[in-house]
Amino acid sequence: MAQNLLSNYSTITNFNWSPGNLLLSGQGTDSVLVVMGSSNISLTVTAENDNNCIDVANSLVTLEVVEASFDSIVFNCNTSLSIPFNNTSTISNPNGGYLWDFGGLGTSPLFSPRYQFPDTGRYTISLVAGVGAACQDTFVQVLDIPLTGASVISTTPQRVCRGDEVILSVRNALQDYNNIVGYTWIPNGPLLSGQGTDSARIIANQNTEFRVAVANDEGCIDTLLVPLQVFQIDAAFTAQRPACATDLTVPFVNNSIDQTNFPFLWDFGGTGTSTDLNPTHTFPDTGTYTVRLVGGIGSVCEDTLEQQVRVQIDGVELEASDVQLVCLNDTTFLEVTNRWADFNTITSYIWSPSNGILAGQGTNRITVLAQGDLTYQVTVVNDVGCTDSTSASVNTSTLSPPLDITAVPDSIFVGQRTQLFATNDASYVYDWTPDPTLSSLDEPSPQATPRETTTYYLTINNGSCINEDSITVRIRQPICGTPLIFVPSAFSPDGDGINDEVLVRGNNVTDMLLIIYNRWGQKVFETRDQNQGWDGTFGGADLPPDVYG
Repeated sequence: MAQNLLSNYSTITNFNWSPGNLLLSGQGTDSVLVVMGSSNISLTVTAENDNNCIDVANSLVTLEVVEASFDSIVFNCNTSLSIPFNNTSTISNPNGGYLWDFGGLGTSPLFSPRYQFPDTGRYTISLVAGVGAACQDTFVQVLDIPLTGASVISTTPQRVCRGDEVILSVRNALQDYNNIVGYTWIPNGPLLSGQGTDSARIIANQNTEFRVAVANDEGCIDTLLVPLQVFQIDAAFTAQRPACATDLTVPFVNNSIDQTNFPFLWDFGGTGTSTDLNPTHTFPDTGTYTVRLVGGIGSVCEDTLEQQVRVQIDGVELEASDVQLVCLNDTTFLEVTNRWADFNTITSYIWSPSNGILAGQGTNRITVLAQGDLTYQVTVVNDVGCTDSTSASVNTSTLSPPLDITAVPDSIFVGQRTQLFATNDASYVYDWTPDPTLSSLDEPSPQATPRETTTYYLTINNGSCINEDSITVRIRQPICGTPLIFVPSAFSPDGDGINDEVLVRGNNVTDMLLIIYNRWGQKVFETRDQNQGWDGTFGGADLPPDVYG
């Protein structure tokens, strides 16, 4: 088609198109009908107006190719109604689109879509190619969509218990569309029965992967993996109650056979629970408790074991009396008690060392003599043969310094006095037995004026211990006989222990005076004590042998 751009000023009177062989009609006019081949064509038009003016124009006619088509789907053993479509259309305009219609059920603008049909049946599918371009084409195809494939699903439990009888079974997922005509189970060895059917029987012993291959009446096959996980749980436990126990705590050892990796639950006779593998439980009292262990909690193979557990205190546990602090040579007792006396009885007591035990050997209480610090060991056996040992100690407190009494002199005549001396210590309290012949009763050194031979008793006390001692003062009887006197005329002061001193020998001597002079009349020795003799010295120096008067 040609257009006069100056139609307001002149009129085209003639149009000449070339090449003329492409024209079907319209030569000499502004519009021609051309024949399109397999490629684009170019036309030239020469126009002359009523003023004899001429203009030439060229026109390019572009060939647009559009041919809609898609593959015919071959439904060979399909098991799904989700159908893919393969677009095989030819379109030269890149801007051309597509529109699918799936039998009035839905549409899609995709090049090669997939569509889920609601059921098997015959559907009219159309494809329009070149949507939005100058040229469009439509392709329509009627499809019969079947379900000819074989498809089975497992109805076998995946987790079973060891030793259970299990039915391995599958179901035809497309039973409304075709029939399964053959079943083959692999491996065949564990099967007890059912080979060739949809249900095979086994005894579950171990984890096994079974495969079943099926074929339907369309000649289609399917293979399905049927994994079987075999669990085993045999609940078992022991109560590790130690011999001679002295508490109410019981350790438990889980001896279960467990192939589940599921948790355990303990119930200690209503006194508590635990999920520990090997728990330790403290019971509130002695007695017999029903302990329950449930294994494989949450699995298909829970197993429960109940046992009677006797909780008792067989052991003996000694408690000794506190360390005894006693005074030297006092008696005291040591005692032990069985902390668990309400639960068992001690039948034997052996104390050692045996020395110092005054009474009670073979019993829980001994009497001992405190002769010094000493620790006693006691070993016992109860009525179920359990033993225990402990110790009890005696600490001896002594008075220091020790008590000692003297009398100076210790024998007097009636009417004379003597001085009593007792160990003097500021920490002591003194108590003389009341006696009117003593000058004081609460001091360490009173004077005594006995009228007859008298024993004086003193008790001292330092706040912890008491000690006693005594002293006897004798009354001398006057002797009225004649004294016999002998003074040696010689002696040998040579230090040999024989005749080393010159002494006055005699009886009934009450008063005396011995004076010795040398030859020049010098006094070299003097005494009034019959028991004191001269050793031959003067001024600390030995005198020479000589005659002395």
